[in-house]
This record gives sequence, C-alpha cells and structure tokens, in this order.
Amino acid sequence: MSQLIVMIVLALAAAFLFALAADLQRRGAHEVLAGAGAPLPATGAKRLLLSLPTNGTWRTGVFANIGAFILQAAALAKGSVATVQPLIATQLLFVVGMGSVRQRAWPPVRDSVSAIAVCAGLAWLLATEGRIVLQGQPNRQRIVLTMIVVIVLILALVVISRMSTAWLGSMLLGVGTGLFQAMSAGFMKLALRDYSAGGITAALGDWPLYAVPVSVLGGVALGQLAFASGSLPPAVAAMSVTNPVASLTFALVAFETFPRDAGLLTAVVLSGALIAAGIIGIATAPTTRQLLAEQAGMSAGQRD
Repeated sequence: MSQLIVMIVLALAAAFLFALAADLQRRGAHEVLAGAGAPLPATGAKRLLLSLPTNGTWRTGVFANIGAFILQAAALAKGSVATVQPLIATQLLFVVGMGSVRQRAWPPVRDSVSAIAVCAGLAWLLATEGRIVLQGQPNRQRIVLTMIVVIVLILALVVISRMSTAWLGSMLLGVGTGLFQAMSAGFMKLALRDYSAGGITAALGDWPLYAVPVSVLGGVALGQLAFASGSLPPAVAAMSVTNPVASLTFALVAFETFPRDAGLLTAVVLSGALIAAGIIGIATAPTTRQLLAEQAGMSAGQRD
C-alpha cells in the first residue's frame, strides 16, 4: 500500500509539472507567434520550432518538463504503465486550476462535474491496480511491430493535419502527441526494467533507453505545432485521452501476461471511459476556452 501511495504522489507531482510546462510552453509559442505576426503558415512550422529555444518563457517550460519526466520515471519504477499514465492525464485538472486561480473564480459546474468524473475513473482504476499487475516478460517482437505501426500512424496524422482545418488539424496533432507520450512512457518502463535486472550496464546495452529521448522530442515537437495552431481545446483533449489509452494498450501488447478476468477488463474499460469523458469535458469547457482567449489576447498585446 505504501508503494502505491508513493507512486500516486509521484505521478500527480509529474502531472502538475507537465501542466505547468504546457502552460509555459504554450505562452512561449504565442509570444514567438506574436513576434512573427501570428499565425505562422504551415510552411513556417520549421521557423517556429527553431525560434522557440530563444524564448525565455518556453525555456522555463522545458525545465519544468524535464522535472516532470524525472518524477514520471520515478513513478513508473513504483507502478505499471497502465496505472501511472492515467494519473499523468490529470495534468488537465491542474491547467483548469491554474486558470481558476488566475481568474480568481471557482470553476463552473461543468468543470467540476468533469473533474469529478476524472477522479472517479482514476479511483476505480487504482482500486483494481493490484489485479492489473503485468509481470510477464516483455515481448520484443510485439513491441517492435507496435512501434512501426505507431510511427506510420503518426506520420499519417501529420500529413492529414496539414490538409485539414485548424480545429481538426490540432486534434490530429494532439493524437500524435499522445501516442509519442505513451511510447516514451513504455520505453522508460522497459529501460527501468533493464536497470533493475542488470544495472546501468544492462540499461545502456539495450535500445529502449535510447528510444526514450527520441519519443520525448517527437512528442514535444508535435505538441508545439498543436499548441501553435490556435485551437488548443481539441489538441489538449486528444493528447490527454490518447496518452492513457495508448499506454494501457502498449502495456497489454508489451507483456505476455494478460488480465483475463472479464470483470477486471470491464472495470478498466469503464474507468477509462469515465476518465476520457471528464478530460474531454474539461478540455472543451468555457473556462478552458476563456483561459486560451486571455493568452491569445496577451500575445496580441505584446505584438502591438
């Protein structure tokens, strides 16, 4: 039980830092866009990514992101990907909390109900944590095949997003970002297993350790393009829902031991549905939209 509590605390702390990083990086992206005469066209995506490191707000967000990944790794050392990643998805609750503090107002009923749905889904999922332990040996063939499928899917999402409206394009990029985040968590867990089994030598001698920074950087780059699109609610909702769902799928694919209890699988599906419904409700809520409008207005003021 104590290990479960430590895992929950570490994952929630990581979620807070991820939320803070997203807020800072989003503001940094808007500041860069404002200086460039926002919005940048699709052909200016490369210019945006090259300009972001020069922005102080964005760099602070990067440091927050690094801290979040460290805490996430510590949480994954204590628990499974299937239970840590849904907790990481609560970063959206912290985003709404930051917005409420900034606006000095309590969240409206819709936001509160959505938050309750997320918390209820997490509580239900964590109640089954002891029965979802995936302790089989990683199936490397399945993992490699999954990687190939996911990379092809992400490339397809990027291509389609460039031919779509801003709303749909940001949502597709959000899905791709969530897939990258799920893969990085899975690779991190595999690297930690290597370290636990054979120390730093074993970890350095296996490819998952090197796949972590690649997937993290891919998620950061795709996330920045989604944030800069101007349609943040669908992007945040898509990445926040995709991350835990894809992480659970990765956990089931990566290990040879599957949960076969019908009641357990039903509980996992229903708890995931509650979490997803709550996250979508928060991401598309008026409070979130108002928060984004304030940030856009701040960027416009800086441009003027």
